[in-house]
Amino acid sequence: MQNTDLSDKKILLLNLSDEIQNFNNFLLSTNWDDVNFDLTDFKNGLCLESNLFSFSQEEFLKLLLRLVPEWRRTLGCKQHETHSYCLDIHILSVIKKIIIQDKFKSLDDYYKLIILWGALLHDIEKKENIIDPEHPFNGAEKAKLILQRLQFDNYFIKSVYSLVRYHQIIGFIAIDRLKLDISDLTAKIGCEKIAELFIIFSIADIKAVKSNEAFYNDYIDKNIKYIHSEINKYYRKIAD
Repeated sequence: MQNTDLSDKKILLLNLSDEIQNFNNFLLSTNWDDVNFDLTDFKNGLCLESNLFSFSQEEFLKLLLRLVPEWRRTLGCKQHETHSYCLDIHILSVIKKIIIQDKFKSLDDYYKLIILWGALLHDIEKKENIIDPEHPFNGAEKAKLILQRLQFDNYFIKSVYSLVRYHQIIGFIAIDRLKLDISDLTAKIGCEKIAELFIIFSIADIKAVKSNEAFYNDYIDKNIKYIHSEINKYYRKIAD
C-alpha cells in the first residue's frame, strides 16, 4: 500500500462533507474514560436513553447511527461465550482502550481516524452468538462500501479495509494459533505506519474480549511486543 504525503491527506479530510467532518471531530474528541462498560447496565448492550452517557457521548452515538445505519445491527448483538460483552459494547470498549495508549496519542489525526474507523467497523458483519471466521473479510467489504459512500479518500479506505480484514492476525500469532513469516505478515497489513496501527488495535481488541481485560495476559503481551519488534526490524532492513 503506497504512502502519500501527510499534508495531502489532511486536505482530503477537509473535502469531506460538514457532517462527516463533525463526526470525525466527535470520534477524535469523545472521551470514554468515565464509562464503566462492566456495569450490569451494559449487559444487554447500549441504551441510548440511559443517563450513563455524557452529552458528547450521546451525540456521538446518535450521529454514528445516522451516518452508518449498518452499525445498528451491533446493538445488543450477543457474541460467543468467550466474550463478556455484546458487540456494540465490545466495539466501544476497543475504542476506549485505543485512545488511552501512548502510541495512539502520538499519531497524526489522519492516522487516528483510520484506526478509530477501523475499530468502529471491525466487527460490523460479525454473526450473533457464534464463532464467525468470515467476519473479518465480510466486515472489510462492508467497511469499504460505507467509507466510499461517505466519500473518504482511497488511501484511507484501503487502510481501514486492511485493518478490518486482518484485525485478528496479530492476536492469532500472539496466542500461537497462527504461524506466519514476518514478510508474509507485513505483506498483508501494509506499510510501516499502518503496521503501527495494527499493534495499537490488536492490544485494545484483545483487552476488550473480557471484562477487566482478563483475556490479555503476560504471555500475549510479550508476544505482541516481540511481533512489533520483528516488524520494525523488517522495515528497517528493507529501508537500508
